[in-house]
Amino acid sequence: DIAGNMSVIAGSPELSRLLAPGGRPLREGERLVQPALADTLALIRSRGAKEFHEGEGARRFVDAARAAGARFTDEAFAVAAPQFRAPLTVTLRETRVAFLPPPSMAGVYQAQVWQMLAPRWPDASPAEQANLLVEAQKRALADARRWAALDLSDFALVTDAISARRAQSMMADYRAGQVSAIEAPAALPESPATATLVAVDVEGGAAACAVSAGAFFGSGRSAAGAILAAPSTGGASPGTASLSAMMAIRAAAGRGAFSARADSEQFVFAGASG
Repeated sequence: DIAGNMSVIAGSPELSRLLAPGGRPLREGERLVQPALADTLALIRSRGAKEFHEGEGARRFVDAARAAGARFTDEAFAVAAPQFRAPLTVTLRETRVAFLPPPSMAGVYQAQVWQMLAPRWPDASPAEQANLLVEAQKRALADARRWAALDLSDFALVTDAISARRAQSMMADYRAGQVSAIEAPAALPESPATATLVAVDVEGGAAACAVSAGAFFGSGRSAAGAILAAPSTGGASPGTASLSAMMAIRAAAGRGAFSARADSEQFVFAGASG
């Protein structure tokens, strides 16, 4: 990634010093030293997030970010906070599954695929399951063509798009063992500059998160050791390029949801993708 994006890195003296000392991109096994980032992380660790957003650390970060071309102010940075939205949920054979809500379109696509697969998957042979998966994906991708003209902030519209009724309609012409003539567009675009993490606690709580710089090495600018994300594009709401997904699931039984009881069929899974 470093070698393939030297045109971006070369435009920043700071990134060039870190990632391509002497003009040669770092190679696998070589040491990457980031003292400015270490200072920022040490500040958060020792004084907390509040200091990073409101204290002297915030002023230094905002000044450095604005010098690198960012447009936010001290006041805007002080009140910056994640936006939590209710996930899209579908219930499949007594299993409740949650998906990422808009403005991301991936959750709608995934929920539609699950709804189309659920009634047919258990009774399908392994060979038919492969065909079934492809056909469901083709239909969901074809349906995505109309999303650009839809207001995905309309909860009723999105709920209808992932309903069992809608899935039945989309699969009305499906025939086992047959390949449909549906022409699906290319797959949903994925950002290569995305990383994901999943955390699970001992009480059965799980959180999945995907973060993205928006492009390889973000905007190509850095501040306080952090590479600044590229601006959001494509009509996404502010901040979605930096924090593209966050979902939390709590097991219904509360404590002990991950117990190893042999008679328990309860489970919680959390996953994230770019």
